[in-house]
Amino acid sequence: MKAILLFLGLLLWALPSWATSPTFSNTNIFVASYDSGVAAFASGPGTYKSVYTSETVNGQASKVISLIASNTDTTTDHIVTCETVVGGTASNFIQATVSHQTGTVAPTNMLSSTVSPGLPIDNNGNPYRVLHNGDTLQCEYSTALSNGWVDIDTMVQNF
Repeated sequence: MKAILLFLGLLLWALPSWATSPTFSNTNIFVASYDSGVAAFASGPGTYKSVYTSETVNGQASKVISLIASNTDTTTDHIVTCETVVGGTASNFIQATVSHQTGTVAPTNMLSSTVSPGLPIDNNGNPYRVLHNGDTLQCEYSTALSNGWVDIDTMVQNF
């Protein structure tokens, strides 16, 4: 029995360090800057406007953490569609009806799980959208304005 224990002890002592003490690479990603974008529509439904174009300094990505649509039109609800443009190809990812103003109406959170289910969720439980360097976030609305405007605001973290 002592011989077996001695043998196992020598075997453990002779093993290379990678076999007994694994090391893990822990690369932290820090927010380099915050940015925002705005698109205001006063006329002309059906025309996309750029809300934000990712131009990260270090070439990583931008994380859209807030995308809010508001409607100051007092008589008409508007369907707002937002899409990302990657290499010239557009893909819709959010569409929501933004209610008209009748007193105090809260803006529509376009990233909410109700409006756009299936978006990734960060460590704080908030949905987000990733834009890579050169990608564009653009939005449009579909019904003619009777008065007021449709406004899209976004907040972005650049990495």
